[in-house]
Amino acid sequence: MLKSIGHKIQNSQLFCHKYWEYLNKNKENLIRPRDRLDFTDANKVILGFRCPSDYTKFISSLIIKHNDLIQRLFSKKLNSEITLWRGIPQNLNAPGHVKSLYKKCINLKKGDILYMPEFSFWSKKRNYSFERAIKSLQANSGILYELRLPKGYELYTNFYPILPRASKFRCIENKKVKGIKKNYEYNLIKLEILPRDVKY
Repeated sequence: MLKSIGHKIQNSQLFCHKYWEYLNKNKENLIRPRDRLDFTDANKVILGFRCPSDYTKFISSLIIKHNDLIQRLFSKKLNSEITLWRGIPQNLNAPGHVKSLYKKCINLKKGDILYMPEFSFWSKKRNYSFERAIKSLQANSGILYELRLPKGYELYTNFYPILPRASKFRCIENKKVKGIKKNYEYNLIKLEILPRDVKY
């Protein structure tokens, strides 16, 4: 037999209501990430850069959830379309999975879907990202991503724009561009953002 809930109980706030009310009133007092190192630590686990202990896994999962929450609370809707850039050098000493990811991106074709499982760091300045793309003096190539975000997109910025983990993109164009360094060329990959498959 079902027992009806009394009027007094129905009108009382549940814990989750109090929690979100507190967060909404105290956004600026929340423990925000000190800097992008919190996101970098989370990326180490997401991308499998290390095999952490159970304790570290637990702490890292908290960092990931914390970063998700921070992005939800502090993202701001764009008043107009903007262009973001991301540079990736060809790192000859990178781990195997990084090299394979680089090779996959180099060969992207128009219409291909690119998935970035990590919290990805971007820049509003093309020159800064281009310097990142040619960082390795031993390499003869790099990748420069160009991404246009539409008006109304909710963007989180902490020193630099950081896109949510598990972001998806469609390749619009991938072309080789000659660099100013002798025998150097890079791939300019233009991307379009797509809806994510996962929620926070």
